[in-house]
Parts: sequence; structure tokens; C-alpha cells
Amino acid sequence: MGLIGVNAVLHDKWLELDPRCNIQRNMLKASKKRLNENASMGEAIHRPSIVHFTGPPKPWQFHDNHRYKHLYYE
Repeated sequence: MGLIGVNAVLHDKWLELDPRCNIQRNMLKASKKRLNENASMGEAIHRPSIVHFTGPPKPWQFHDNHRYKHLYYE
């Protein structure tokens, strides 16, 4: 079944994931003010469940300084 078929079948059968399941590099640079306004995002950044290593550089590259690079190796 293609993506359109899956979307049609599941259009009203989904749950929103906790923000901790979608932490990406660009979110780590959010301002403190913005994080204070969105407490769940601040918590997600400090205690992520799933970290997506989006964009360059990648955690397996020596020069990457991603905050959660150590998790990639775990």
C-alpha cells in the first residue's frame, strides 16, 4: 500500500507523539525565552527520547559538536 493509501486508512487513527520523540539539531538552538514559553519543548530538549541527527555535520564525523553526539555511539 502506498503512502497515500496509508494516509487514507489512518487519517483519524493517530496520536500525537511526545515532543521528546522529535528532537532535531535546529531545536537545540532555541532561545531560552522561547523554551520558557514552551515548557514541554524545554523538557524535551533536556531529556530527549529520540534525537534525529538532521542536517550536516553528522555525529560520526570528527568535527561534529552536536550536544547529543555521545548518544549516537550508545
